[in-house]
Amino acid sequence: MSIKVAIQVPIKMAPSERVPGKNFREIAGHPLAYFMLNELLKHCPEDWMIVIDTEDASALEKHRDDLPLGSGLVYERPKHLAEKWANGNHLLWNFANAHPGFDIYAQAFVTAPCLRGETVVEAIGKIAEPGEGPAHFYKDSVMIGRDVTGWMWNNCGPVNYTLDLPAGLPRSQDAKLWKESTGLYAVNRQPLLERGCRVGERPLLHVISEDEMVDVDTEEDLAKAEEILMRRQR
Repeated sequence: MSIKVAIQVPIKMAPSERVPGKNFREIAGHPLAYFMLNELLKHCPEDWMIVIDTEDASALEKHRDDLPLGSGLVYERPKHLAEKWANGNHLLWNFANAHPGFDIYAQAFVTAPCLRGETVVEAIGKIAEPGEGPAHFYKDSVMIGRDVTGWMWNNCGPVNYTLDLPAGLPRSQDAKLWKESTGLYAVNRQPLLERGCRVGERPLLHVISEDEMVDVDTEEDLAKAEEILMRRQR
């Protein structure tokens, strides 16, 4: 039995606070939103459904000639899901309820323009066809990212070592954490609907390259993404 996969590509039309017009800012000869859509259409199996999810389909239509829309599937989400409080979990849960009948729901963000289509297919494939080993068996979701090393703090203090235990301080290269990328998530239907979360209780961590980790949230991120994409075109 074939596994049915739906990929939600959120494209918010409301203006970005940090990067004006972010999703349609031109880099490396195309709007930012072009690159993820192009990679998905080039590399995903033909029977996977790819849908642009936006709060304003009419505004998106103005950019149709600049984007590789494939079959042109667009879903207009409820307006309230474009508010600041709405997050990726809200979007994917709503998307799954609006598009029943799929086994896996993925969420791919155009703000990760350097994420390769081959990586998307490989990551989703790890839960679409689970292997027999402990790294795969019974995994209900997949997320992407990289191992990072060093001493990490949040506003409450250190998160990967004990500040008042000098004798227990490991070497910095052994102080490892997993850095999550917000470029791609995929989860089986049942845990998504039950938990309302794009990461299940047993996620598989799929390692990606450093270049693919770029997530455009600032002007500096935009410049870095353009540098990488231009380098790939040479």
